[in-house]
Amino acid sequence: AGREKACSKPDIVGLTIFQLSSRRSVHSSFLSRALAFLLFSVSAFFKGMSIGDVDIVFGTSPPFFQLVAAACVATLKRKPFIFEVRDIWIDSLYPLGIVKHKFLLRPLKALEILLYKKADKVIANSPGIVSFINPYIDSDKIKVVPNGVATDDFLVKREDARKFSESANWVEKFIVAYIGNIGVTNDIDSIIDAADKIKELRNVQFVFFGGGIKADYYKTYCKEACIDNVFFF
Repeated sequence: AGREKACSKPDIVGLTIFQLSSRRSVHSSFLSRALAFLLFSVSAFFKGMSIGDVDIVFGTSPPFFQLVAAACVATLKRKPFIFEVRDIWIDSLYPLGIVKHKFLLRPLKALEILLYKKADKVIANSPGIVSFINPYIDSDKIKVVPNGVATDDFLVKREDARKFSESANWVEKFIVAYIGNIGVTNDIDSIIDAADKIKELRNVQFVFFGGGIKADYYKTYCKEACIDNVFFF
């Protein structure tokens, strides 16, 4: 999903990928993000139902709502449903203060448990996630499958790295790099606080590679707080 219009891209590494259109405001606020995910899930359901015969239906979370779409498609097509858990989204909303009243999460948690039980297999991306799933289903139903990575995509020629460091004036600096999502759950405050505490050390540079719902907030905060040893890509 993204800014492009809905389309299909056949034969990408042996797959046919259907790209669905979605709202552009996915990172503007929590409510806009939730609405974008909900609308995408509705589109995904109808797209899934329009596809011919399939062997399995694979749903991944977060976003949570698309799991409902995947489960419905699996039920209607009478195919196995695989539930992949990449984050404990519902369990984190209250501790992080995103949702102030715990009772508001009870319907979502009940739905999540129902989907655990309905799934033929549940895939956890890390061992730590398993403890949040185990109370509701048999452990034999859960498999841990970490995300893979194409390491060749991150190889950089030494000469290109040197030129980049020279252009950024980082050749003699110690680089502290954060690579990933810049959101509510990533504890970016701790990194920014550390950068602020040692900003007098001019040979240390903090670099953020990524984006997310809080990226603009942290860029503005660092600028206003004169934390000039932090750079965002």
